[in-house]
Amino acid sequence: MVSNDDQLNSIRRKRMAAGWSQQELADRTGLSRAGISAIESGRLAPSVHAALALARALQSTVEELFGGTPESTESVEWGIAPNTPRPRYWYANIGSETLSYPIAEDSTQLDWHDAVYDPVQIESPDPELADRTLVVAGCDPSAHLLAAEYHRQFQFRMIVLRRNSRESLQLLTAGKVHVAGMHFGRSEEKSANRKAARESLGKKCSLIRVAKWEEGVAVSPALESSSISSLLRRRARWIGREEGSGARQLQEEVLGSRPAPRRMALDHRMMAACIKAGWGDAGACVRLCSEEAGLHFISLHAKHYDFCFRDEMSADPRVSALLATLRSRRFRSKLAELPGYHTEQTGELI
Repeated sequence: MVSNDDQLNSIRRKRMAAGWSQQELADRTGLSRAGISAIESGRLAPSVHAALALARALQSTVEELFGGTPESTESVEWGIAPNTPRPRYWYANIGSETLSYPIAEDSTQLDWHDAVYDPVQIESPDPELADRTLVVAGCDPSAHLLAAEYHRQFQFRMIVLRRNSRESLQLLTAGKVHVAGMHFGRSEEKSANRKAARESLGKKCSLIRVAKWEEGVAVSPALESSSISSLLRRRARWIGREEGSGARQLQEEVLGSRPAPRRMALDHRMMAACIKAGWGDAGACVRLCSEEAGLHFISLHAKHYDFCFRDEMSADPRVSALLATLRSRRFRSKLAELPGYHTEQTGELI
């Protein structure tokens, strides 16, 4: 590495030759102005990401600016990839790793972030907070109720990533979440969740029942249709669901060999919102979201929504607290009040 004086002269000289202020260089690199100042003065060793960004912006090489490739003493290991260069994020310990989760539109709660990503100066995570955070992936539209009660009873926090059943199980298999929610299977299948979990994780996993909920088709009140056959006869405009979701399986049962819908909703609430906004006439979702949006609902069957976790996590206090919350009278009572939710087996290990 070059000396601090050489580093200051090299970066500042090139910046000033370009006629840029420190803020302009920061804007061109995605770094902060304070970070640029600290790097120029030699008070901060840049990360590899920052060094490459500076070299590109100044039309130079890392070697010319720094005399070699700098090594960052801190790094962020993302549980899921961020969509922006400087995301707000949370973190949690999963196994021996501390993973970070960017706050995005598909995160259902916890707007209060742990840190803001700065590639020049990575914040060290709070180990106690990371140990008290449970990461759940799933599509349950009532997940925020569980997260609130989980925190109220045990002072743990729950990060809920909005993902369909297949994506949730993939994240669990990859070790990126503690718990995956799923509702696989067609109407006649009773053990599809267990089968999917075993295919991905073998027998070293457990399922716990969250609820049995009503699935069916949300329908625009303007159609005044009360049956699937009526919808199909009237050539209703359908909103589809993405591959890997439990609702997609229901959609395929209903539509059969008909062409797949052109427009797509990514979860139950989005489906109801799309129909309410007039983007379509009908689509597969759960009763809760349909009724909340003021739509008609054609109930087709009740399906189990289960949580899956690795057996090695069963002794983790965060998972133990989750099971206790699901089994608590207060939570079961509130969940049972939601339209289409049945809680007779809530909290049972499958």
